[in-house]
Amino acid sequence: AVAAFAFGAGDYVPGYIESSGTAASRGVPTMVAASTVDMAEGTLFCRMTVNSLPDTPVLTRAANIMVNDDNRVGISISTSGNWYGSYVATGTSQTVPNGNPVDLPVQLGQEQLVAISWRAGQQLFSVDGNVQSAAAHVSGAPLGTGTLVLGKHWTGDTNVTDCIIKEAFVFPHAMSEAELSVLTGGAPLPPASYTIDCGWPEVASDPSQDMYLSWITGSTNPAVVEYRVVGASSWMSAGAVKRAYPLTAKSVFTARVTGLSPDTLYEWRPVGAGDGDIRRTRTAPDHLSRPLRIAAVSDWQHDKANAQSPTSMFNVLNGHVGAYQPDLILLVGDYVNDNGGTSSTFSEVWVEFVKAWSTRMRGPDGAMPQIAAIAGNHEAGNGAPGGGSWSGDGAYGYMDIVFSTFYRRQYANVGGKGYGWFAIGRELLVVGLETNHATPIAEQVPWLSSLLAAKASQYRHVLVMGHMGPIAYYNDHWQWASHKTMREKIAPIVQQYPNIRYLLTAHDHALLASRKVKFTGDPAGGVNAWHQDPDGIRIIGAGGWDSPATTDFNVQDQTADPVLGDGSVLIEYLVATSTAARNVTPISAPNGTSGDPATRHFWTLEFGEATQTAKAISLNNTTLVNLVETVGT
Repeated sequence: AVAAFAFGAGDYVPGYIESSGTAASRGVPTMVAASTVDMAEGTLFCRMTVNSLPDTPVLTRAANIMVNDDNRVGISISTSGNWYGSYVATGTSQTVPNGNPVDLPVQLGQEQLVAISWRAGQQLFSVDGNVQSAAAHVSGAPLGTGTLVLGKHWTGDTNVTDCIIKEAFVFPHAMSEAELSVLTGGAPLPPASYTIDCGWPEVASDPSQDMYLSWITGSTNPAVVEYRVVGASSWMSAGAVKRAYPLTAKSVFTARVTGLSPDTLYEWRPVGAGDGDIRRTRTAPDHLSRPLRIAAVSDWQHDKANAQSPTSMFNVLNGHVGAYQPDLILLVGDYVNDNGGTSSTFSEVWVEFVKAWSTRMRGPDGAMPQIAAIAGNHEAGNGAPGGGSWSGDGAYGYMDIVFSTFYRRQYANVGGKGYGWFAIGRELLVVGLETNHATPIAEQVPWLSSLLAAKASQYRHVLVMGHMGPIAYYNDHWQWASHKTMREKIAPIVQQYPNIRYLLTAHDHALLASRKVKFTGDPAGGVNAWHQDPDGIRIIGAGGWDSPATTDFNVQDQTADPVLGDGSVLIEYLVATSTAARNVTPISAPNGTSGDPATRHFWTLEFGEATQTAKAISLNNTTLVNLVETVGT
């Protein structure tokens, strides 16, 4: 494992455990790491010698990863002179060992190897190979991003403890009891036989009973995944399909696992990977004991540094999505901006992009929900100026290599290249469209019509999504084939069904929600019209996953326009800018800047017994739009 921060072997650090304010008088610097550490999971290891303890017993901290005093994890010494680990979330502490602990005494003047390892549901602490465990922290709250602090005593005590820290490492993953025992037992860790760059769960055909498990790695054999219900003693296994990862020596492996139990927590890893590479996911419930919860994100379009930064707006939103604890996450297009090309740089960015959301969208139980991804115009290319593809004749660079839901055409729920459907029990049917990037949208019109005619009545709820929607933000985009076909052909099909209340879209780097409208399909002259209708559909979305924010909207929603519409106002909610459309409820004050928190957001959709609720959640975790629609029968 690569240390996120480390003092090298032999670099003896005079890291006294000391109270605040005494360092200067003793001439001993407080050692604080320059880099920050993502604390979703990890292992903190120190090789140190304690030469003396305070005359008056006090709690002292040898090493911590600090967000603040209420959110930290660290290695400490108790008033009785024993080592212990502490995991503090929202001010509530979980110590290791606890219950009936075995004493782990400080051996004065002797070098000791001490480590704490944590992940959701597991805290382990080890001294010289003696591993102790604690129950899951009662809070379950994520700690956030902290800084490694060595040799500082953060309480107000005045006693000073003499401690030399010789090595300190932060490993970016939790360890098993066996690994922690080896690490603190004096022997070097055995090299991992299988290392994973990133891994993620993905929808197959029904998230309540099957899924894809995918990972990117430079290791080649075996191409097998093992998985089990969390708490089970034995593993099940499934073979994986291997695809070359462009311009690298790495591969993408994907295994399809079936026969899963609904609403159940699973853990998985490739065969050959260590315990530190165990990942968790959860199947969706197959019936409505509670509303189904779905999160939707789109339009990232940044670089590796943005994906790696724990404080980027992208990763802040990823954390909000994880805290929401969705059953499923929809990715609605425009991710890396490869425009259908491949390069070593694009390959690096794709790995960091996937790694960022697959590690931060986890819930308190450590589970990453299954995702389903459709393509946007920047996932395909046809050589057009400016890159991307809007004409249905482009080629993918990475989309059908990395993702599987709508790209494994041997399965019946995949209608064609980049489009298809899946269902959760009999509760929800989700349809993903490929809006004219690598597949013509026109070929999907008869397919969608037949699909909904055959299946819509079998499910309580239906959701349709496409990267580009019926609404264009600019006059000169209004007649583009993607928007025009979605407006004149797709929307008239979707609006026929009373259990479809929303059409989820992206692309325009802002936030939009239409009124409840119905579209008139392809009238004379080829210009589409709409009218407000209490039984109509809402177009929601427009993309804000830290993409460059669009400003100066020129939206075709104005009653003064004599060509389009019947006099009804199409859009109800819109991120306001310096030239916001008229007759629209602004989501935030006009400022025309990309710094408006509302321009970065994600959508939540909840499907209950008889309602569908859609909310837009901002960068500062506030609700911007809250829509509730009753489902017809």
